[in-house]
Amino acid sequence: IMMNVTYIAHSGFAVETEHQVLLFDYAQGELPKLSPEKPWYVFASHVHGDHFSEEIFRLAQKQERIYFILSSDIPEEKVEDRRKNHVIFMAPWEKIMVDGMWVETLKSTDEGVAFVVTLEDGTAIYHAGDLNDWFWEGEDASWNRKMEECYDKVLEKIRGRHFHIAFVPVDPRLGSRACDGAVHLLQRVTADVLFPMHCWEQYGVIAALKEKLEQENFGGRIADISGRGQVFQV
Repeated sequence: IMMNVTYIAHSGFAVETEHQVLLFDYAQGELPKLSPEKPWYVFASHVHGDHFSEEIFRLAQKQERIYFILSSDIPEEKVEDRRKNHVIFMAPWEKIMVDGMWVETLKSTDEGVAFVVTLEDGTAIYHAGDLNDWFWEGEDASWNRKMEECYDKVLEKIRGRHFHIAFVPVDPRLGSRACDGAVHLLQRVTADVLFPMHCWEQYGVIAALKEKLEQENFGGRIADISGRGQVFQV
């Protein structure tokens, strides 16, 4: 299957396939031109303002076939679209079918969930949200150790899986540990294309990620993101 993946901003991406449009964590930036003929599935991994905006519900005004798949930490009163059958809340560790597509959630190490989406043809997409190894310099060593343990425990649940696309935080604020979450993930799963996200527009961190993953013999490719609105064919 051919897919167009557009980097919108921060952790926001649009994935357009032959049959559908998937929109992940769209909270800022300009929405690309996407087919209005296809159904849209709008995912929000948690309530934080860099991952979720109530603006997404405005999309329902011009898009008839639209589903909102939201983390259960997003308060119901934030939902403007009252067509409840088009709004689905998911807690961690749930698996449901939406329009012939499987949606699974993992528990984030921050707020909310990560999404694993499997399309009808078997194409598998991973969007981490804020599921990451958040190792903060200067934080208590035992806190950082616990964070790493929690993260690795979640990843063990998906060990051996293959993702066609994986969207993974690579946060430059973590300094020398910015790439750890991606490395730990790829020690357990395989991916054709890895999209770094949550970079705060400091795309230089992607070069460090490439270097790290070369050492790890990563078999896929890393999307060279350098600015908003970039489109990648996968």
